[in-house]
Amino acid sequence: MKYKTIELSHTKEIIQSYGVNSLMAKVIESKKIDQKQFEAFMDPHLVYHDFSLFEEADETLERIEEAIENKEKICIYGDYDCDGILATAILVQAFHERGIEVGYHIPNRFTDGYGLNTTRVEQMAEKGYSLIITVD
Repeated sequence: MKYKTIELSHTKEIIQSYGVNSLMAKVIESKKIDQKQFEAFMDPHLVYHDFSLFEEADETLERIEEAIENKEKICIYGDYDCDGILATAILVQAFHERGIEVGYHIPNRFTDGYGLNTTRVEQMAEKGYSLIITVD
């Protein structure tokens, strides 16, 4: 198998002008994405999903904010597939950016089975978690 080495020489400039981290700068440079393409891709007006369409969106956000205000222990319960792992990582990072430490659990397909189960909920409750947020 032959590999192609890509020489990157503008990473630092891209970091500065695009305001991205070094990994993203390397992707931008290697894919030859110009500033206009990057800005179109990162346009905040693009809606990937409208959370307000979620029937219980307001109640969900209120419960999360209540847990934060009351300094409750929060656990993110993901899934073992790629979107479940990614969703878990995104939500944990979002809480960290707000300065909130949360726990998380990625189930094992062989021992946990599919979906949230009572054994894990009981274990989390024993550890003091009072809010479990499931993602996938």
